[in-house]
Amino acid sequence: MRELTYVARHTVEWREAPDPKLRSDQEAIVAPGAATSCDVDSAILACHGIIHPAVRPGP
Repeated sequence: MRELTYVARHTVEWREAPDPKLRSDQEAIVAPGAATSCDVDSAILACHGIIHPAVRPGP
């Protein structure tokens, strides 16, 4: 599986990630039919202060 990871300002990259695993009968793994960015994504990538500096996305 791959995941899109925030790396630095204006930089994201695809990284390999482990396949998800079900941990109980109450869980399900679903595949999205479509995806798009939201209005906040571009502000986060540009580091426009939407997220508190202590809670940065990424590794």
